Amino acid sequence: MITEEKELTSIYKGGESARWVAQEIQKRWGDAAVMEYNPRTNCFTFNGWKQRGYHVRKGEKAIISHTFLRSAREVQKPDGSKETKFSSFPKNVFLFYHLQVEKNA
Repeated sequence: MITEEKELTSIYKGGESARWVAQEIQKRWGDAAVMEYNPRTNCFTFNGWKQRGYHVRKGEKAIISHTFLRSAREVQKPDGSKETKFSSFPKNVFLFYHLQVEKNA
């Protein structure tokens, strides 16, 4: 298991998608692996691992997670005032668990 938690911390906080990822980890690697799972310290995107000095092993398949991106825009109301409107849309995120990566040489 990767122990450099301070260096590898993510801003991700978990939620429903973290449970989906945990289920997939359990299917692939079993109960012991899912007990180690922490979405903030050992499961990142391809580029997330690359930024941390790791590479995904050849042939590894991503764990697909889902998230929602939120955007804001200002809209002018009929009375001339401005209002901020928020919208969100789904996005797939492709993650790799720490068992799928190796430290760069």
